[in-house]
Amino acid sequence: GQSDVETVEIERDNDGLAGFRVIQSNLQVTGPISDEAASRGIREQQVIVKVDDHKVRNWNEYKKYAYGNPKFSLSLRRPLKERLSGATFQRPRCKYPSIESSQGEGQYLNALQSLALVRDAMAMSTSHAGGKQSGHEAS
Repeated sequence: GQSDVETVEIERDNDGLAGFRVIQSNLQVTGPISDEAASRGIREQQVIVKVDDHKVRNWNEYKKYAYGNPKFSLSLRRPLKERLSGATFQRPRCKYPSIESSQGEGQYLNALQSLALVRDAMAMSTSHAGGKQSGHEAS
């Protein structure tokens, strides 16, 4: 229905950037998204259906109306999973660091490694207390 589409106003910054990126093959919004664009309602996985009042079906049509245009409105279809679940516009907080942030990824792996170290240390201290320690190597 119509409620699946929302319209946001875009203003390009001094460098002519709109603050988000678009996947050319399907006009889907992708990150990184600037704070400015996010505050206007731009979210990942939205699909651009109109620039101002022009229907856009492909990259060339999008470029024709949006490129070099300092101010324009975008009509965006909500991400499919939001339409299916009727979810609100809040972006879910990611439990695990996304793959984009290699730094976060490293922290996550470090945490796993330090957990493993703690477990090995426990294994060692208990195995000295006599009584066979079983199963630790296999886990």
